[in-house]
Amino acid sequence: MNSIKKIAWITGDNFLDSDVPVIPEISKKNTIHWFVIFPLKRVNDYNCEYISAFSAEAGIRNENIRINSRLRAIRVISVYYRLIRKINMLKPDIIYINFLGLPYFSFLAYIFLNRKKVIFAAHDVVEHKNLKSRKYLGLYQRFIFRNFRNFHIFSKTQRAIFTKKFPGKKTFFAPQYLKTYGTCRTKSDEDSITFLFFGIIRENKGLEFLIEAANQLGATYKNKFKVIIAGKCDNWGYYEKRIACPEVFDLRIGLIPNDEIPGLFGRSHYLVLPYLDVTQSGPMLIAFNYNKPVIASNHPGFKEHITHGKNGFLFEPENSNELYRVMLGIVESNNSGYATLQKNLEEYVHQNISLEPIINSYTSFFNSVS
Repeated sequence: MNSIKKIAWITGDNFLDSDVPVIPEISKKNTIHWFVIFPLKRVNDYNCEYISAFSAEAGIRNENIRINSRLRAIRVISVYYRLIRKINMLKPDIIYINFLGLPYFSFLAYIFLNRKKVIFAAHDVVEHKNLKSRKYLGLYQRFIFRNFRNFHIFSKTQRAIFTKKFPGKKTFFAPQYLKTYGTCRTKSDEDSITFLFFGIIRENKGLEFLIEAANQLGATYKNKFKVIIAGKCDNWGYYEKRIACPEVFDLRIGLIPNDEIPGLFGRSHYLVLPYLDVTQSGPMLIAFNYNKPVIASNHPGFKEHITHGKNGFLFEPENSNELYRVMLGIVESNNSGYATLQKNLEEYVHQNISLEPIINSYTSFFNSVS
């Protein structure tokens, strides 16, 4: 039986892309009090003013919480404790948490929240490769997985892994919805093929393999393609020294403002994701939103969405030669078949990543928990 639920919803700023599309729809049939956590070091272009205005337009009660110190500082405990007190004072039916809160939040939630009402959003069941904090993050997440009972999993592959590792937990699957940053008025160049790498550049993203493939392709076809690299990077020197054919690269290293994102995807033909591993990919959902086929490493998380040669391309992970051969085939064929790729991608998205079934998955699980 569907009934109006009072939901306390907690979102970390790094997960706003996941929650912004769905919260207004869920709020149409429920009462949501939305707490958004902004750390000292932001990871995207959202800010408190935008979220406040967005919430007001959607009729959602919103409270933005700023953390003005390092997340490991002891004083952060008091910030989280006050947040939890506010949640408990609301007496919610559901507490949806899309926030990790390293290193303190989950322990306070375990002690002070009614765990029967808590649903944790689990983006990464398996920790990413080559992350400096992988072991630490893994221990923290396993505490959450073992001590809470309800989970939202964003990938079918990750859900299968989770249910095997943690039997007896209640889970539901709902993918992230398409990520849009507004209307795209920029068109791709018909005389040159543009490959785009977009997103925060970390060790597990495998950017060096795209650079190596582009260097190889540029030795023969430097006038027929371009590679845009756009995103924030804390160790750009590691990648920059690998660029042997600079004329084929368009470098935009830094945080990309939201209003520039549609143009980046508009002028590109393909998004390239040479990841070492993947759970789900935000950049892929942006590409799908703007109907841009994706070239990705052949991981299960990508194979859920990409059929090689039909709506995108796959290649062996950590293999720049195989990525080069995919890019070479596109360049040598003058991108023939591109319209068919786009048509197939559009059909896939319509059938599998529509907002209505995603909202239905949330609603059904919320009813089962309360």
